[in-house]
Amino acid sequence: MLCGNSSNDITYQARCSEIGNIIWKKNYDNGYPEYGYSHDFIKTIDNGYASLGTYHNGNFSYFFRLIKTDSVGNEQWRKLYGFNDHDEGFSLNQTIDSGFILIGIRDNFNLGDIFIVKTDKIGFASPPVKIINNPYQNILSGNFNIYPNPFNSFAKIEFDIPKKSFVDINLYDLKGSLVKHVIDKLFQAGSYSINLKMSNIPSGIYFCKIQIYNEFKIFKLIVLK
Repeated sequence: MLCGNSSNDITYQARCSEIGNIIWKKNYDNGYPEYGYSHDFIKTIDNGYASLGTYHNGNFSYFFRLIKTDSVGNEQWRKLYGFNDHDEGFSLNQTIDSGFILIGIRDNFNLGDIFIVKTDKIGFASPPVKIINNPYQNILSGNFNIYPNPFNSFAKIEFDIPKKSFVDINLYDLKGSLVKHVIDKLFQAGSYSINLKMSNIPSGIYFCKIQIYNEFKIFKLIVLK
């Protein structure tokens, strides 16, 4: 049994023989501007199938999408879940009550939140979504600044921490390779300034990643020598 996406972003299921010949294939999207992706696929308790992925409706809205089919791929129902911005479902499991657990992210075209959807056996969820309560959520919403930028060989990183937190700061090049480990330590709540020395690093564009627990921000730095 296969589930995937065709070259024109149409989600499908297919049943193949032991030597790979297609016995049947079913598509579940209409094509541009509507399209869908399948990120996870399971066999269900009733010997049917379910696939979880992302559905795009032709504008800037992305949703979790759960499709339930029978044993030969005929669609029985489909449900959308999300906040009408940019939500992607990645992991799917069936629960002992024949319902489903869906796990993914609410990205909102930025750094996002993990969220979980629990449904009944026909895909209804009440409440429809649950944001995981992260006690450090939005801890990076305070003041963060790097100056001067561009700079030659020395800059300052300034940041505020509203609560006791581990802070990890690293510098990466355009290929994503680690160039410099700046700091990784526990800070008390307060305002801080850290010196960033770049005297041995050549001119170019770099990215500074500041992470506090599971939240992070990335700043572009330009070194001119």
